[in-house]
Amino acid sequence: MRIPRPLWLGLAAIAAAFVGASYGVNSEKSRRFPATLILDAPVVSESAVSSTVVAPGDTSTVFSLPYVRGRSKANAQRPRGVVTSLPQAQVGYNLVVSADGTTVRLMDLAGATLHRWSCKFRDVERWTGESAWSPFPPPDHPGQTTFRRAYLASDGSLLAIFEDLGLVKLDENSTPVWAYRGGCVHHALDVGPDGTIYVLSKRRFKGEIGTRTFQSLGATLTDDELVTLAPDGIEQRRFSILDAMRKGGLASIYEGAKHTDLKHTNSVHYVRHGRHAGMILVCFRHLNTIAMLDPKKGSAVWALSGMFHAAHEPSVLDNGNILLFDNRGNRGSSRVIEIEPASQRIVWRYPAAGEDAIFSQTCGTCQRLRNGNTLITESENGRALEVNPEGQVVWDWYSPYRFDNDLVATLYDVHRVYRDEVAFDFNGATNAGAR
Repeated sequence: MRIPRPLWLGLAAIAAAFVGASYGVNSEKSRRFPATLILDAPVVSESAVSSTVVAPGDTSTVFSLPYVRGRSKANAQRPRGVVTSLPQAQVGYNLVVSADGTTVRLMDLAGATLHRWSCKFRDVERWTGESAWSPFPPPDHPGQTTFRRAYLASDGSLLAIFEDLGLVKLDENSTPVWAYRGGCVHHALDVGPDGTIYVLSKRRFKGEIGTRTFQSLGATLTDDELVTLAPDGIEQRRFSILDAMRKGGLASIYEGAKHTDLKHTNSVHYVRHGRHAGMILVCFRHLNTIAMLDPKKGSAVWALSGMFHAAHEPSVLDNGNILLFDNRGNRGSSRVIEIEPASQRIVWRYPAAGEDAIFSQTCGTCQRLRNGNTLITESENGRALEVNPEGQVVWDWYSPYRFDNDLVATLYDVHRVYRDEVAFDFNGATNAGAR
């Protein structure tokens, strides 16, 4: 029996859709993601890029899923404080952002707190910028209960993010200097050499971005924006990262996007050297992709995809390689990898085969230190460790801070601060020394 042409075409379309969806699901389960590097994509004219349409009406749901503030059980056998400290560790201080509250701590390598900044959301009286929450956020919004990330300036002032609510600058005595709440500030920030601040925000929109295997056409989606602030907190510019990818000819990364939060951009890194100096490296957790953005042109330059899964915290190293926290790319557990982007080779990793695994389902950070060691924040395990190039643990600290008493508070970030980066005086700091 001959099948009518319209029916044949319909069956073929259904089969193609099934194969595409099955491949996506199988890739998720097997952790096999083909690597794709797109370098120096041509920039199309701005008029050729269709802008997104902001969804009218309700904006009260424009926020991330509440982050896990505690997952690991705080049983009696669990270590507390510093358990390893070898002479090979990079001397300095640790800036600790923990989910136990709106406090950021500066610690020495013995785990003693040298200085702290604390500020409750309700204590910030004046905000600038239009917020999705105007005039006030929901009273139970989880972003009020903890700082998500922080950045320490040499004069002792601190930038800190209330997740999805805003960015506040505190002086060394924790007094708010200014506060910005444009859009829904979230996840991460970085500061350029001239004091310019780069931070993420987001908005909802309805638009077509291409074939979305797991999304119905016309769905209300969430797009991230890169916001540029002057040192005094005044907004200078913002642009859609979706539009930036379109302008750079990289919109194909959205094919098969399976979340209404398309990218879940989770990091901002200002590139300080090399051919991409002055550009911003970002990470798209839901797309297993990192991308380089030109903040002046509002356009993407290149993207790298498929070598990692649900990653966080990429940074460009002095040698041009990229270091990142690969949350689920180590057969379902986590690892930190150094990638040579041109050849798409992993040139360093921790842990190596046969070594104890690390794991953080969400969050996680990594920092290459001056002496060549790597500082790793295993966020949901409440642990920070420093390893040398050979993979030996030379410093190891387990957070003593708790959430709801029986859970270890998630460590959003532990960042090593060098003595020459700190110009303000604090208890014990002048005698602690650092190199």
